[in-house]
Amino acid sequence: MVASGLGGISEQEPIIVRPYAVGLFDVLGFKRKFESLGLEQIIAKYAALIDIVVEGDRRRAELDSLFPNRKEGPYWCSGGEIVIDSRVYMAYASDTLLVWSNYIWADRLVQAEGRLEELAQDPRHDWLFCPVPCDPFLDVCNELICRSLQIGLPLRGAVAVGDAVLDKARNIFLGQPIIEANLLEHGQRFIGAGMCQSFTQQTIPSRYSLEFSEQLKEPFTGEASGLVLDWPRHWRNTRKFDVRPVIESLSDDGDSAGYYQNTLASVELSKQFANDFEPGEACPIRSNYEQFSYARQGEIAAYARPVRRATAEDVQALSGQLPHGSPVRSRDR
Repeated sequence: MVASGLGGISEQEPIIVRPYAVGLFDVLGFKRKFESLGLEQIIAKYAALIDIVVEGDRRRAELDSLFPNRKEGPYWCSGGEIVIDSRVYMAYASDTLLVWSNYIWADRLVQAEGRLEELAQDPRHDWLFCPVPCDPFLDVCNELICRSLQIGLPLRGAVAVGDAVLDKARNIFLGQPIIEANLLEHGQRFIGAGMCQSFTQQTIPSRYSLEFSEQLKEPFTGEASGLVLDWPRHWRNTRKFDVRPVIESLSDDGDSAGYYQNTLASVELSKQFANDFEPGEACPIRSNYEQFSYARQGEIAAYARPVRRATAEDVQALSGQLPHGSPVRSRDR
């Protein structure tokens, strides 16, 4: 599939239609919370939620300034591991947040047709013709749901895949995956994210999904796949306290009580699989995606191979935790 351009708004910079992975999230009970908390408290909570958007934009800008030639793709790491550089974008308006990333590699979209045919004949480049691994996109969706619970603005959402126009600079957000995600989002009674059928037509590592349908409203005729995002696993891996009291503190005896009961049911289901691990968790990309598998050894045309691992000091410097000008020590492997 090749991206297409549409004129009309700016012939110099056409609107681009391409396949995306899309997540649509709404704050559960936003109107009621607004009325009970008041404008000032809602603004403070909402600012904490959209900080995820701001943080993502800032980190991406920092990396782009450090590595101006960096592009999306698989990168070799020391030890024969592969990591995926896939950019995740977010936008927000009122109580709705939109998350998206490329579903096919951006590098594929800029290749001339003849060059694409040449690459298609080279088995080292077959990853270029497979969907972008969904791990970075789902990591952001997981963190978004967890953060929303902590600040008291719980999110209900859905993820889908399809052709869309997602132009953050011009605030143009249109396409089939947005429609699908919106329908499924409204068809659920819980905190979390359902997976549309379109999203499941790709490899999804087992740590990201649960078979769960108790949250679906009756009758529901949308694009539900029967899978939901296993954000409770992400919570257990990133937080040191139980999520259940957090959910219970947000619950009430009103019309939304069933939402929280279904959420707790999904948390309990996730706990049943807490000790189930994927093979090769040290490098899940190579363990879960055939195009990057260990069986292929080094016969993969991934990008630059760094000479050493990033150290803790490197990570801190990139994330702004060290003051400017602090020395960054390197350790050669």
